Amino acid sequence: MSEARSVAVIVDAGRLLVVEQHEPQVKGMAFVFPGSIPKPGEILVDALARVVKEHIGLSVSVNRLLYVGEVLWHQGGQNRQEIGMYFLCRIKGGVETDPEGNVHARDPKMRARLMDMEMIDAQRLYPPFLRKELLRDYRGGFKEGVKHFVDDLRPK
Repeated sequence: MSEARSVAVIVDAGRLLVVEQHEPQVKGMAFVFPGSIPKPGEILVDALARVVKEHIGLSVSVNRLLYVGEVLWHQGGQNRQEIGMYFLCRIKGGVETDPEGNVHARDPKMRARLMDMEMIDAQRLYPPFLRKELLRDYRGGFKEGVKHFVDDLRPK
């Protein structure tokens, strides 16, 4: 089974918006980015803007495509694949957080946080390709072109 997702990499004043959730592929809590599978007829950037607005309550502007990331894993007796299109985004109109950086999301089950980019535990970023690339690209001002990564998490 394969699916394509549109994913928002939201940077705001040196902070990165992450969502903390359980990731079965890593068997624990991970930092992921908000995103969505587009509805029929919906383009990728509209899907991510919709999901960020609906679930977190933020309006974003989409700057450009950063990464194409493929993740392959095995679950329930089936090989699975997710293709993520990661877009660099900015928050429009500001955002309010508590002192720890928590964003009061519209979806009470979603734990969204704005974290200082230099303070993020990279080992908790998912998918794995982000662990090496994101901070390096941030420090470089996201000036490089679109990058393609494949994380194969299937048992060997």
